[in-house]
Amino acid sequence: MTDPAIQTKLTEILQLLKRQQSTPSAQPSSAHTDDVDAFQVLDNSDATTTGRGRAVEYVKATESSFDDLAAAEDFLNDIAGLSDGKRMSKCNDYGSKRTATSQLRYRCPFARKKGFAVCKFVGMISCDLAGKHTVYVSAGPHIPHQPLPGFEEYHAENTRKEKLRSIVDDCVKKGAKVDATLRAVIDEGIAASDGITKELETFVYNRRAKVIKTLNLGVPKPGDSMLELIEFCEANSAIPSDPDSVFCLCHRMGDDDSRDFMAIFSTRRLLETNGRLSTVCLDYTFKLSWCSMPVVAYGGLLAPSRFCMLALGYSISESASSVKFLMESVRDTCRALSIQHCPDTMVGDAAGGYDVAWEDVRRLLRLEPPTAMDADFVL
Repeated sequence: MTDPAIQTKLTEILQLLKRQQSTPSAQPSSAHTDDVDAFQVLDNSDATTTGRGRAVEYVKATESSFDDLAAAEDFLNDIAGLSDGKRMSKCNDYGSKRTATSQLRYRCPFARKKGFAVCKFVGMISCDLAGKHTVYVSAGPHIPHQPLPGFEEYHAENTRKEKLRSIVDDCVKKGAKVDATLRAVIDEGIAASDGITKELETFVYNRRAKVIKTLNLGVPKPGDSMLELIEFCEANSAIPSDPDSVFCLCHRMGDDDSRDFMAIFSTRRLLETNGRLSTVCLDYTFKLSWCSMPVVAYGGLLAPSRFCMLALGYSISESASSVKFLMESVRDTCRALSIQHCPDTMVGDAAGGYDVAWEDVRRLLRLEPPTAMDADFVL
């Protein structure tokens, strides 16, 4: 008995041979002889009906060759006749061991553009071992692009989305929150006052997140390795002259005398504005979506219920040693800035390291935990 897998494979091969014999384009093209630099690449499937992919017949666009890829791409875009700054889009690349060439495939930007008929005009740039780039295009003219029925509605919706993106981008650069961004959208007439849908809110949130990730506000960023992170903290440990520049108050990463991994950051404006408050609060926050390590926030409390940030950072250990290290760094930095940072009350949860750190730093400890607190934080 023959193996069923072998029978299946033989059947596929026979079907492929029959399909190639019945396809006219699979035979050598009589329109091109050996002295004409044109060739045809065939796929295993009958892709000639679409006029795209690897079954496209390419002809040389010019007898000249180019020394670099950029010049060849510029020539391809010129002969494509695109307007409004549009360019051919690279879609694939192939290599041939037999001819020792590499081929870059390009398609018209209207091939998948919504609101227009599919454009089948494609191009190819072939590079040989000598570094010469030759430009080919698909046989036949580049047909003008015709909009499909309903293009006006699509264009109006696309224009609305472009304006919405512009509003969100501008609000992010100005530091506006989501509510202010939605008000700006209403003021610009993009949505009515009662037309803030869940879809619109999702679009604003997603666009804000995308812009914030790519927005360059002049704040330096560390590298990916631990050594680069340590170098970043050390390079930004000096107190800057700019009150809004972020600097590192303290950092401890893999020291011999500590197993902690932490770094605390602040600005002069935060310390100068909130450093004199008499009541402070400290808390560790775990499982944040934007940080894989626990985040520690340290700040002052202002009646009736306002938290005023002093420092923010990360620390993998919620221990007395880490809390003490943070408090001492804030205290010492405030002294360097001539700020009287002498809080007499600390509000926190029942973490065991808070009271030990508070006692070591301030030499003040309330032995009996408070049972109640009024709106002015009076115990």
